Amino acid sequence: CKTAEPVVIVEAPHCEEAPTWEGFAQSWLRTHCTSCHGSGLPPKWRQGAPEGVNFDTYADTVAYGAALVSWITGPDAAMPPASTTPPEEQTLIAEWIDCEWPRSELAASTLCEGTLRVVAAQDLEASVCGDLPHGLIVMGDLTDGPASACTCSIQGDLNTTQPSEWPALRTVTGSIASTAEISMPVIEHIGGSLEVSAMTSSALAFPSLLEIGSDLSLHNLVDTHVSLNALTKVGGLLELTDSSRVDVLVPHLQHIGGALIVSDSTLNPMGAFESLETIGGPFSLTAVDGLRRLEGLGRVIDVASITVDGCPDLEGIDAFGALEHLEGELTLTSLPELYHVSGWGSLESVAGELTLRETALLYLDPWPPLQTTGALTVEDQPFLIRLGDFHTLEHIAGDVTFRATPLLEPSSIERWLKPIQVDGTVLIE
Repeated sequence: CKTAEPVVIVEAPHCEEAPTWEGFAQSWLRTHCTSCHGSGLPPKWRQGAPEGVNFDTYADTVAYGAALVSWITGPDAAMPPASTTPPEEQTLIAEWIDCEWPRSELAASTLCEGTLRVVAAQDLEASVCGDLPHGLIVMGDLTDGPASACTCSIQGDLNTTQPSEWPALRTVTGSIASTAEISMPVIEHIGGSLEVSAMTSSALAFPSLLEIGSDLSLHNLVDTHVSLNALTKVGGLLELTDSSRVDVLVPHLQHIGGALIVSDSTLNPMGAFESLETIGGPFSLTAVDGLRRLEGLGRVIDVASITVDGCPDLEGIDAFGALEHLEGELTLTSLPELYHVSGWGSLESVAGELTLRETALLYLDPWPPLQTTGALTVEDQPFLIRLGDFHTLEHIAGDVTFRATPLLEPSSIERWLKPIQVDGTVLIE
């Protein structure tokens, strides 16, 4: 960073009129500091900022009070770069520090305690926050919240199109849709869906959010980190679509009521789902670039079907190690670099069709415990040289198709099928 000019603090600032955390410092630090000093950022995005030195909450900021004074206002001040910080703003942040970090009277820690005022959404004005001893319950749907600083609950939907801070918001009974960065440090429950879209170089953190009643949808995100560290349940589907270079962090998510869908995206490794146990709908990973290994999902015991399709960089799959029964299909198609499949060490039955098409697999032996499947299709396998040891496979309830497997002799396929009960037709060509 370019060395900033020292900020001169007046000897006796009028602290009665000094800037507050809610009124100035929080938004200033968010603009100039939290792109590197944000608690939700992975190390690679911190640009050298020390781990744990974060300024996205009041407590974190004042914990580094003495250091912050020298970093921003002392003779050796180097951050933020002077070229991005107007001198008058440097003076204001220095005054806030020198006046011992004042907060507004409506600090988020006490704002939602006691009796709350109920206000209709259409009647909200930004100035209302300055007149209240306590926070608001907003009735009805809200767009861009003019009273975001003192809103504790929204009994309806929230749509945000501009960056906003919601320091006290704890519940939204409806849905949240956002196309701009939002800060909701204490929200715990969203009754409807959470949809985030059209963001670039962003870090979104909902550190206290426990449950989303319906869908979690992430669309059109670029270079974005999404942190939902406390989330345990998504009532509907979870989808990430049309996005590039996205990290999704959900370390405590256990249940997805609907499908888990990732499509048309460039995704960072998917190790974030280490606690996930149930997926109420299909798992679908399609048209995802940049993902070389599909790992994790090792605790999943229930999922409707599994599809991995059109992922040009995928080389290995090591997932679903606890899954014993699959009620739908298992489909691996259009994976030209896929040469290694493991995991599935507990899988005994696939009720639907097992399909392998256009992969680089050499051996067909990744599922030794498999006993039954609804049908089996193996197509366009230019490198498949051995069927391997499906030694437990006893029953195929439907058809068997082997097509375009040039390194396999038809006689070897027939020998492999001989001990297996096949209820449908067998096609080898």
